[in-house]
Order: sequence, then structure tokens, then C-alpha cells
Amino acid sequence: MRNIAIGFVVGVGVGAGGTYIYLQQNPGRLIRSTSSSTIWPAADPMRDQAIHDFGSPMSEFVRVYDSYAASYDPRTRTPKWVLEHITAKDLEGDANRNKSQFFEDNQIDPAFRATLESYKDSGYDRGHMAPAGDNKSSQKALNETFSLTNICPQVGLGFNRDYWERFERYVRDLTKKAGDVYVVTGPLWIPKPDVDGKWNMQHPMIGQPPGLIAVPTHFYKVILADGRRGKGSSREVGVGAFVMPNAPIDPQLPLTAFTVPLEPLEQLAGMRFFPNFINATRRSAMDQAALAWRQYGMQQLKPFDRVSLCQDMAALPAPSGQLLLTSGSSSPSSNAAMSSTSSMTAVPEHQISVPKTRSVAGTTHLCEIAGGCKLPPPGSWQKNQQSNKQLKGSSSGHSSGSSGGGSSGTSGGGGRPSNPGGGGRSV
Repeated sequence: MRNIAIGFVVGVGVGAGGTYIYLQQNPGRLIRSTSSSTIWPAADPMRDQAIHDFGSPMSEFVRVYDSYAASYDPRTRTPKWVLEHITAKDLEGDANRNKSQFFEDNQIDPAFRATLESYKDSGYDRGHMAPAGDNKSSQKALNETFSLTNICPQVGLGFNRDYWERFERYVRDLTKKAGDVYVVTGPLWIPKPDVDGKWNMQHPMIGQPPGLIAVPTHFYKVILADGRRGKGSSREVGVGAFVMPNAPIDPQLPLTAFTVPLEPLEQLAGMRFFPNFINATRRSAMDQAALAWRQYGMQQLKPFDRVSLCQDMAALPAPSGQLLLTSGSSSPSSNAAMSSTSSMTAVPEHQISVPKTRSVAGTTHLCEIAGGCKLPPPGSWQKNQQSNKQLKGSSSGHSSGSSGGGSSGTSGGGGRPSNPGGGGRSV
């Protein structure tokens, strides 16, 4: 991977310093999360010898590829997090997804790895955490995004092939404003309260026991856009966190409605994001900004969408009351809009003042440097589909392991609608 310190980005798993050196010197390798030299609090020859002889339990693994690193969770058979570093250069080139195919990670113990067979006929897409489209500069790097270590079961129509795909394009567009974009993406399993107010977790599983793959209820992205070396007007670092349900999403819903504070997301995900950069002061400021931007998005929702989204993400705090923004951000129309947060009608966007949240120590909310966090228009996946069909039609008549993003495909790499299976859009 391109000299990314895991300790800088995700504050869990293996040690920061050692991992950084390891990633520089050992791309494509597997890092185990436990070590016999650190399992005991003090040296004990007998216990150390026992660990040497018998081994200590192994749980998570960090898998390192050229363009991303992934912490693989053998319990869910999905990544826990996937880390990328994206620049404008990565998006240039002629790497072709039609030359790629999904594959099982042979560095993971067969007893714990995700399998192609589990996705076949599952009804879910094989959804990339690190998108193939982030790696146009290298065919090898693009191919590696098709490892099942980088894949989670995702709802296809309305999500993976639509709203989530637009979100991925939005992230790529950030490279025009910031020189370096760092992204942590992963699955979430978020509980919901029942009628008695007790919290319950329910989610499907695919495959066959005991090697089942857990279907996430939600997905998150935490984005750090470093504008200090970018060509855009901003010279600050923008940070934003987003959580979306693994379900069809109305294309009209604003991205800001899915903005969340870092602190509760970190508690749900079980990790700290960018811990060497986001200190307590920055986190507090970014979390207040996130609530302001989420309130801005929620006000634009229709009543049913507003209630549904609040229920779906009940474990994450929703904005309440009038949040404190910087001076000059309020107006009579915005005050009226604020008071209608719980009203029965959506507030037109033009009647809502765009939040202007404060910058702290050279850090601001991502939406401040990214034009208000507006998604690109829908339709890219459909255009890619048509382009791939035309390309296949002009070829020799078959596509081995095509990954052009079919609505359903074989477990070996997808893209062929005539074969029902695990799908696999790749953008």
C-alpha cells in the first residue's frame, strides 16, 4: 500500500509504528492481530513458552494490497474496515474492470474466508468497500479490489448500483478539491428498539453454516480530505462521517441527511478514526458541525422519510432543537425552517440557510469544503451497463470473469445477467 500508516487512520488492531514499517516493506501480506510477545502483561518464561508451543487465539487479520488495506473479521466473513488513499492520479489510466473477476483470498484460512459460492443466488450484490473505480491507474490494483476481503453483501437496486455508487463518485470528485483523500469504509450492524423499548439486532446471513456471511444493516464512510496540498480554494482538512442503510434509498434524499457525528459512530464501529489527527477538540467541533449538516438534510425530507430514517438510525443521535451555528448563519426564513424540523411538511432547500460551521485548528467539516455535500446525478451505473454490453457485443462473444457491474452474475465475477447469482457492480 502507498505508505499509509494504519495507526494514523484507524486506531485499532496492530501497532501503529510497526504496521507502518510493515506496510512499506511487505505489500500484499497478511498481518495477524495477536502476538505472543504482547499477550502477557509481564514476562513469564513458563507462560511465554506455552504460548510459543500452543499459540494464542487469532481473530482479526489485516490484509494489505497495493491500493488499500482491510481488517478482515472472520466472525462475519466481511471486512471490518477498509482504508484507501485516493489522489487524482489514481483516477487516471486505462485499467479495465472487464479484465477483473472476483476471487477468494487465499491468505485467509479456508475455515474463515468468504467464498464465491456463498454469494451465488443470495440476492445480494458483492459490494466493494474500496471501489474498483478508485484504481484506474493500475490494472493490478483494480484487480485486487475484487478480493472477497474487500466485499460485503449489499442490496443491489436502489443502493449498491444507485445511491451508494453516486456516493463513491462523490468521494472521487473530492480529489479535485483536496490533494489527498483518505477513506475508511466498512459495514455496521445497528440495533433497533422494539415496541417495549428493548434493543434488538436482526440481520440476514448468506451461505451455509457454519461458514455464513453476515449481511450488514448499514455501511459507513469516514472521509478525510486534506486540502493543504490540493488545487482547490480550501487549505484546510475536511472531515466527515456518513452512515447509510443497506437498503434502497430514494435518489432525491440529500447526502447531508446521512451525516453523523464521529463519537457515536466510533462507539458502534468499535474503533477510533484518524486518531493521530482528530483530538478531543477537533472531534467535538466536527460532531457539532455534523449535527448541523444532518439537521439541514433532515429538514428537506418528506415526513415519512424523516420518521423512517430516524427509526432506522435510532442508535445514532439525531439533531434536536436549534443548533448553534456561527454568526450570520441564521435568517427569518432559516429560523422558520429550523422550527419546522418536526413539522408535517418538508422545507424546500432554498428556504433553508446552508450551515456555516466553525473551523478548529485548520479542520472543518467536509461539507464546508465540498460544496455542501451534494451527490452527482444518478444514472452512471446504467450508462456503464450499456457501455459494457456494447463492448461485449464487439468482442469475441464472451467475457471471462467480467466485472462490468451486472445486476446479477456468477459467483466468479459477475456481470452476466443471464446467470442469477451474487451480482457485483464495480465502479
